[in-house]
Amino acid sequence: MVTVQTVFEVAMGLIDELAEPSGAADCPENREYAHRTPAIVNVLQNECLRASSTWAAREDGERPVLPRVTAMSQELGLDDGVALGVLPYGLAAHLVLDEDPSLAGYFSQRYTEQLAAAARAVPVRARDIERVYGGIGGETA
Repeated sequence: MVTVQTVFEVAMGLIDELAEPSGAADCPENREYAHRTPAIVNVLQNECLRASSTWAAREDGERPVLPRVTAMSQELGLDDGVALGVLPYGLAAHLVLDEDPSLAGYFSQRYTEQLAAAARAVPVRARDIERVYGGIGGETA
């Protein structure tokens, strides 16, 4: 499973905020970004849940919600494809919104595109449909 830290590192690479020459995302210049990341990820991961293969309807009929993340080391409840291919774009968009609205718009558009693509690609399983009313002549399957 992917951690919040991993998503943060990918997002920092997208917005070109990796430290020189190490390429590390954890550096003093990114402290504010790191501080904001868990709150943003909490919103985004629930937006992405239905596009993840980890989504399942709850038996009690309630809407499934992922547990809140509070630390960068926590794992996300999304499959790796969504966590690494969708979430970093949404995080990058939120992090640069005040600094560069046009760049934020680009990342937001990519997030929307990737989320839609991921939702279309969710693996599904076929299952038999139970005939509860019977067929012609009252037969049931």
